Amino acid sequence: MRNFDFNIENDELSVDFLVLVMYDISDNKKRKNMYKLLNSYGTRVQRSVFECSLSKKLYLRLVKELEKCIGESDYLRIYKLTGNTEIIVHGDIPITEKEEGFIII
Repeated sequence: MRNFDFNIENDELSVDFLVLVMYDISDNKKRKNMYKLLNSYGTRVQRSVFECSLSKKLYLRLVKELEKCIGESDYLRIYKLTGNTEIIVHGDIPITEKEEGFIII
């Protein structure tokens, strides 16, 4: 179990969120594209579940890109976790840490 206390500041680029994204897509090509997109932002923790540590700017960009990848019969859930978040993990799954640095897409 780890507790995450994300810095919440006024600067848009320094605001960090832990984002949990889940999807259910039946089309193989669309599902593969969704996987590639999410893998560029975060860590896969289950087949269709990703954890991402993002700035506000990257979070907004991700949401726009995700909306382009889904169709009417697809399912997508995005959870933006802020403040003091507790994560409990059972099994051999790495926990997504808050990272310092940049993601270039």
